[in-house]
Amino acid sequence: MRGLLIVLMLTGPALAAPALGAPRAEIDAAARVLAGLPPWAPSRFTAALGEADHWARHRRWMDRRWDRFDQATVEPLRRWAVTELGGDTPRVVFYPFGGPDILNARLLFPQATTYLLFGLERIGRLPDATAPPRAVVHALVAVRRAARAQLGLNFFRTREMHAELAASAYAGVAGLMLLQLVRNGDEIVDAQTGFVAIDGTFAAADPAPPDRPAALRVRFRAANDSTLRTALFVRGDISDRAWSSTLGLPHLVLRAGPVATLVKAASYLLYEPEFDDVRSTILARSTLVVTEGSGVPVHFFEPDRWSRAAFGKVTRPIKGFARRYCLDDLAAVARGGSSAPLAFSFGYRHRPGTSHVFVARRKPGWPLMEPTFDRAARRGIQTRCRAGVTRVVVQR
Repeated sequence: MRGLLIVLMLTGPALAAPALGAPRAEIDAAARVLAGLPPWAPSRFTAALGEADHWARHRRWMDRRWDRFDQATVEPLRRWAVTELGGDTPRVVFYPFGGPDILNARLLFPQATTYLLFGLERIGRLPDATAPPRAVVHALVAVRRAARAQLGLNFFRTREMHAELAASAYAGVAGLMLLQLVRNGDEIVDAQTGFVAIDGTFAAADPAPPDRPAALRVRFRAANDSTLRTALFVRGDISDRAWSSTLGLPHLVLRAGPVATLVKAASYLLYEPEFDDVRSTILARSTLVVTEGSGVPVHFFEPDRWSRAAFGKVTRPIKGFARRYCLDDLAAVARGGSSAPLAFSFGYRHRPGTSHVFVARRKPGWPLMEPTFDRAARRGIQTRCRAGVTRVVVQR
């Protein structure tokens, strides 16, 4: 335990509450320690890094796992995005069901200035300088466990994250987003907890009011770029019972203008009428959508309004979603494009060469629209798949 006292301090339910908007040097230093990287400048988080056995073990683990992840997923995905998506993309990214996965959004849309992520995962706590050394040790262990799925599969498992958050409040969304950003080469400027106001803006607070969606805002800069960028994670239900009925939630997207939407590893929720309000938002406000089989059903992208392309290998879902495969739609699009195996993991098929990506671009002449909300969980369009064939059922 010697030397660990001021490596990294956290807060948890029994610890002191964090200060909102921690100073830049300290929040960036804390993020780098979590990521297993040496901070750029000394701070109260770093004075004893060289003496801390736990830090050395954490750094070796993170370096080893990240190096493999970087070679297998990060760099191939980054190269694919440059080739297939280019730089002419919207400046706002909408990532429903994204949870803490800021990394994939950054890799696919590096020029964006605002990233809007939504999920059910708890935000956790921001760094603080008063936690005892034992809490720091537990936090580093919990962060490794929480990050393990992404570094192996390229998606987070929500249930596992809930378990790790119980072990350490720093293994929640806050810690994982900070970790990913600095490993991507970004520098953290500040981070604040708060909530989504009724006009769709972020308001700092800790804790958030019980009747408002809790949120985390992280502001950062990319390497060699002075542009201030924002990642906003919003915790809460985005099904029909909440998305269109919670003032402020859809406004985050509606006030942004054109958006690029990313949907991956989304449990086929957008196939259901219970999520047709957020699906309507995607179709009405996006000029570019990047998804895969478990995201937005392909049949919603009508060929006269969207240009469509599929990449990689289209296969049926993993065992847990065995009945959810509409191969006819995806296969038809894939036949007109590239079927070369993808060199990275995307969606639930985590082995390189087994994933696919579907990309839809809004055609000129089809302007952005206002989404249509029915605010009803059981009413709307349901996409059913039987033996690979798509059936569209209207639930009234």
